[in-house]
Amino acid sequence: KYYYHLIKPELSQREIDKLIEKIKGISFVHANRKIEVVKVELVEKMLNGKKVKALKIYAKNHKDIIPLKDKIKTLPGVLEHEHKEEDINFITRYLIEKKVIPCCWHTAEIDQNEIIKKIEWKNNVDIIGYIKNIKVGENDKEYRPKILAFDIEASAFEIGKGEIVMISLYGDEIKKVLTWKKFSTKSNFVEFVKDEKTLIQRFVDLVRNEKPDYLVGYFSDGFDMPYLKQNSKKHKVKLALSLDNTEVVMQRGKISSAKTSGICHIDLFRFVENFVAPSLHSETLTLNEVASELIGEEKIKIESFEIDGLDHQELEKFAEYNLQDSILVYKLFHKLWHQILEITKLVIEPLAVTTRSSYSQLVESYIIHNLKEFDEIIEHRPFSDEIEKRKLMPKYAGAFVLEPKPGIYENIAMFDFRSLYPSIIISYNISPATITKEKTKLFTPEFELDGKKVKFYFKEKKGFIPILLKRLIEARKRVKEEKKKNPSPLLEARDLALKTLANAHYGYFGFFGARYYSRECAASITALGRWHIQNMIEKAKKAGFEVIYADTDSLALLLKHKTKKEALDWLKEANKQLPEAMELELEDFYVR
Repeated sequence: KYYYHLIKPELSQREIDKLIEKIKGISFVHANRKIEVVKVELVEKMLNGKKVKALKIYAKNHKDIIPLKDKIKTLPGVLEHEHKEEDINFITRYLIEKKVIPCCWHTAEIDQNEIIKKIEWKNNVDIIGYIKNIKVGENDKEYRPKILAFDIEASAFEIGKGEIVMISLYGDEIKKVLTWKKFSTKSNFVEFVKDEKTLIQRFVDLVRNEKPDYLVGYFSDGFDMPYLKQNSKKHKVKLALSLDNTEVVMQRGKISSAKTSGICHIDLFRFVENFVAPSLHSETLTLNEVASELIGEEKIKIESFEIDGLDHQELEKFAEYNLQDSILVYKLFHKLWHQILEITKLVIEPLAVTTRSSYSQLVESYIIHNLKEFDEIIEHRPFSDEIEKRKLMPKYAGAFVLEPKPGIYENIAMFDFRSLYPSIIISYNISPATITKEKTKLFTPEFELDGKKVKFYFKEKKGFIPILLKRLIEARKRVKEEKKKNPSPLLEARDLALKTLANAHYGYFGFFGARYYSRECAASITALGRWHIQNMIEKAKKAGFEVIYADTDSLALLLKHKTKKEALDWLKEANKQLPEAMELELEDFYVR
């Protein structure tokens, strides 16, 4: 429950002491809460690789940080706009400070004598008390969460315009369709209720009785949860799907997110869209297409979605359709579970966050959770006006493509750079914290940016982003070696998580909402990429190969009269001249 406020570097110790005393004396009422400063510390830390002086200001409640910051920023001696980490949410702060890793087993020392205010939890948990100490425990034991998949069917697609007619639930110990539509059925999974109000209440009761770790839907942030929220409000039913008996909270965003406590709500569509989609062949991300590709199962086909006009037989089919949707969601979750698990453990954010995060957001989480060891203050998230300004900047040049000559070719060697952009970031120490106007020993090419010839330099002392990125690359090497000896779905998922996060670092520098946004870094990376591939083309030509194609990080050579050994010898020599982190690899030899 603290934030940092940078102070003017020229302040004397006496002036700093007076400023601290003034801040300690701050007391006011905001939102019916008395807000006071608990403690103030003068600290010397790093901010984007530079030493800074800052005041570390503690509050009683994390909700007090913003109003406190607004009071303090007007005081003489502080840098008005240089306030940091007040935008770090409480859960992220807790994970950083307590070194808790989501989805891992932990050992906790509990004080059961302290009075706990939230007594609603008492019937739903084994032990209740304040944590004295917590640390990562033995993780040989597999973490297998309890899943409850759900799906709703409504009389109209527009939220609030229709009634919820059916809700299906599927898990290890439950297989059920709830409905107030009466029809004759031989199915033992159908449970009839009185009306829509009773339907919603029964759904809430079943979720609370099952106590799943994760309540999982597909596009449930965009449809199922908002529909349930709207119609439960209409009937004055408390949509208490949380372990502590609190209601579902709809958080705003491009797509709203349905937040629950204790029982984590996951919209599997969000994870598929953000993380899995690039590897899919499916043209759309509907549940039917994604399930068909990933688990080989499909939705039940029905003739009509006009529920009010269906007869008994058709309503029974509709109930089967509703249940099948939940079954598909359940199976799809288990298919993707290892990927979800590995990326969550890697970026150290709650699973409800990681399953809704873009690549760039995952990179940022990975960075901020590892900054403490570098004594770095976390950079502020950009405000909306800064984001709009970034969006208006002209585009910079991307990858190099050598136009191929159409034809049929024989005896081809295909080469590509292993993790080109990540290896460039590491080799040339590229990051906002290392960029400098002074010339350094690290090579950088001249390139065009905004119509001008430019050249950016990067310090030789390793920056925290290249260091953290190198760890991902090295971890992936170890996983790949282990995978060869003992292949498993878990290692496959870990490999994918490491690869994805490493490759996303280049895109992060150009992400408009990034804390560590740097157009200069992003443009330098692509310029170095172009330089290296063009340099390889020239080397290949000098060695007597004909280059028939090159694109971003790969090139195809025509061997002609040369042997495979000569091609491999050329590769060996070419790699000797590359920086340590960079490597050109043989993809394969092709007859035709």
